[in-house]
Amino acid sequence: MTTRTPFPRVVEFTQLLNRVVDLKEHSTAIRLFKDICNLGIPVSDYTLNIVVKSYCSCNRADYGFPVLGMFFKRGYAPNAITFSTLLKGLFLENRIDEAIELFLKISREELCELNVVLYGTVIDGLCKKMKIDTALKLFDEMCDKGISPDVIVYTSLIRGLCSLSRWEQVNVLLVEMIDHKIYPDVVTFNGFVDALCKKGLVDKAEDVLLMMMRDNVVPNVVSYNALMHGYCSQGRVDEASKVLNSMVSKNVAPNIRSYNIMIDGYCTLKKTDDAIHLFMEMHRKGLTPNVVTYTSLLQGLFRVGRCSDAVDLFDELLAVGLKPDFYTYCNLLHGLCQNQHLIQAFILLDELERKEEDLHVTCYNILMDGLCGVGKLRAAGAMFNDLHARGLEHDVVTYNILIKGCCRNMLLEEARKIFDSMVSKNVAPGVRTYNILIDGYCAIKKIDDAMHLVFEMQHKGLRPNVVTYNSVLQGLFRVGRCSTALDLFYELQTVGLKPSFYTYCNLLHGLCRNQHINLAFMLLDELERKGEDLDVAYYTILMDALCRAGKLRAAEAMFNELHSRGLEPNVVTYIVLINKFCRNGLFEEARYLLLEMEHASLLPNAITYATMLRGYMARQKYDEAAKFVEEMDAKGFFPDSSVLGMLLVLREKVESRSIILSKIIRSLTS
Repeated sequence: MTTRTPFPRVVEFTQLLNRVVDLKEHSTAIRLFKDICNLGIPVSDYTLNIVVKSYCSCNRADYGFPVLGMFFKRGYAPNAITFSTLLKGLFLENRIDEAIELFLKISREELCELNVVLYGTVIDGLCKKMKIDTALKLFDEMCDKGISPDVIVYTSLIRGLCSLSRWEQVNVLLVEMIDHKIYPDVVTFNGFVDALCKKGLVDKAEDVLLMMMRDNVVPNVVSYNALMHGYCSQGRVDEASKVLNSMVSKNVAPNIRSYNIMIDGYCTLKKTDDAIHLFMEMHRKGLTPNVVTYTSLLQGLFRVGRCSDAVDLFDELLAVGLKPDFYTYCNLLHGLCQNQHLIQAFILLDELERKEEDLHVTCYNILMDGLCGVGKLRAAGAMFNDLHARGLEHDVVTYNILIKGCCRNMLLEEARKIFDSMVSKNVAPGVRTYNILIDGYCAIKKIDDAMHLVFEMQHKGLRPNVVTYNSVLQGLFRVGRCSTALDLFYELQTVGLKPSFYTYCNLLHGLCRNQHINLAFMLLDELERKGEDLDVAYYTILMDALCRAGKLRAAEAMFNELHSRGLEPNVVTYIVLINKFCRNGLFEEARYLLLEMEHASLLPNAITYATMLRGYMARQKYDEAAKFVEEMDAKGFFPDSSVLGMLLVLREKVESRSIILSKIIRSLTS
């Protein structure tokens, strides 16, 4: 452009600058502006506003302020657009106090006329940072000054209030909007729908969508995506799928995000084939999967153990020209480690290092965790020591991994040394760090050491959470200190924590194991009276206790009452009764429960198989045992190596049925 004759006008340079900013190439726009200035080309206030926007978009609002001097130097006055851009930049960088101070200065020194844009910018920034009450005060001030709020201001406030579940105030604002003839648009409703879904109130979000259509506000792809995401977050992928299918009939075209939500939802529930089907459908509909699509599917394939397919998918990602991001590499490394493919994970990491990829400490943390998971603590420790040489700093997660690895292997002294070195290196232990160490001490019955750590974390201003209490509760029951455990349970509630599923399981199990079955039943009765969300696991724990106490018929009666309580027995529930029936030689009852499991679509697992076989062998019912093995083989169930010893004995006892037994034994020993 600079070689053209005649020389381009300033407006042409400004248009070029604007187009570069529209492409989100803010760094390029800043360089271009500097070139314009060096060439002595005059710039307008419009140009300067573009530059301020570019600096703020690069998270460099501090560089935007000197541009204000350029305004004055060239005889221009910064306007509401200039200051609202700077305010947005400060909020973007989480510099909330500075943003508020700037706004007060604008108001106090009358740097520009206060209008709905300036107020709206600050209100939106405050709402996004959860400073709702401050935003509401500013809203009242704005109205008092006679500045009428617009739909954007109301939308910001509604989003903020929704995020804090202040639904009554949301309704007040919606009514107020309509009274002022400001009607909620699709963006307002979308914020409402999204907030409801994030709070788990998906059915209410559906009602809002119906309200939108009733008010002639047409839901768009953002509306439906929020709803699908809400359903998928609750594991209700079938309902999310119906939403996706309904979009087409409503002339709303699903976008890449729509498919990404569904693919991630299916992968989370291990419905990988359904996810792959949608992945293929994207291609057919002309949508190109992005790195998010591939990353979700990659995670799903690893989750179900399809490592080879996952690696092939990663190769495909590279072949189509996509660049893996931080999350892709993390999922790939984590998936390989979780599926015991540590060598492949290390090969991948070496390759990334050779390519000089910008590797984060998280990548090394994943591999260290994989090493600790298979008991290779020395190798994990060596990797830990090498991080500084790679220019990386240990973070709290790095230390947590090593501490957890030591605790898993009962190396509490070593774990404590790592904990102490963490503190000396100014890496502050978090609640999770303390929880790992507390759980480690409880596992080896050093309860006093665990309790000392609880007091220490409180002294350091860290609040024990429900996980902390669960570990100590379990530890106290483990050493028979039931009274102290019950006191701790009541303390948990008095400090404002809500007992979790694991809390109740630990409590019931601890009471039963310490022969306090009556207390366990009293606790369960109390939960029923309070209308708590009861789980079949609670009843299974009590049934197991009854069986151990020789009260088989009472356990059976409890089992038969499950349906009337709205609960379905799971595999563990069945195993508890099957085990007791077998021990008492009641094989007909045990086999009946086995059939009932199959009718309930609950497949017998290795424990069920071993329980039945052990029962037959203990009573020397070898023919019945062999028949059971044949039946299970015919149904396609294959045992694991835990029953190999029993099968070898059974083959010697039942020569006439040795063909199938020999086949299974060969497979288990090959």
